[in-house]
Amino acid sequence: MPVTHDINIFIKRYKFGVYNVPSKGLSPPITPVQSPTISTSIPQLFVKTSIDDLSIGDIVKYNQSDKQMLCKVTNITSSKQSFKKVDGDICNGKFISSGQPNLINKDTLIHTRKIYKLYDFKSYLWKQNLMFLLKQNFSPTQTFSASDIYSKCEKTLQEIYPKSETIRASIRANMQYLRDDGIITFISRGKYKFN
Repeated sequence: MPVTHDINIFIKRYKFGVYNVPSKGLSPPITPVQSPTISTSIPQLFVKTSIDDLSIGDIVKYNQSDKQMLCKVTNITSSKQSFKKVDGDICNGKFISSGQPNLINKDTLIHTRKIYKLYDFKSYLWKQNLMFLLKQNFSPTQTFSASDIYSKCEKTLQEIYPKSETIRASIRANMQYLRDDGIITFISRGKYKFN
């Protein structure tokens, strides 16, 4: 019997009789398969990238026929002109292969395609994650305040570090580290800008 996690595929297959189901009255009614929910404590943020910045195992988002697709990089050509991939989805924080070849792009994407790489928060330190979020939320010429940082970054950082009870204090401390590294400038109390 085919197995699916997509309710729409289940309904289509059920209507066309793909599933062997006993006639009415012989068994309880069938409960449709529920779509998996992505339940991960780590937020999923994708950043625009190029094939030059990819590594085998990276999770990448791309568009195909006005639909967003997720894939895992399995091989990169030495010329960096294309890469092989396997399509799938993220379920419970892990990439699950669809097991189906992509007949449209033959499981290969070329270097001219717009692609977005999954930012892996677990691979970076607090300071680096804060810097990433600052760059995502504020332009290089923008002046921003501590309250701006809290409103744009605090929730995401709390999801990354769920056991932390001092997110705001950690933000302030890491802002000082970023200042000491010459990445940001303190303009006045609670006001910052990028260098």
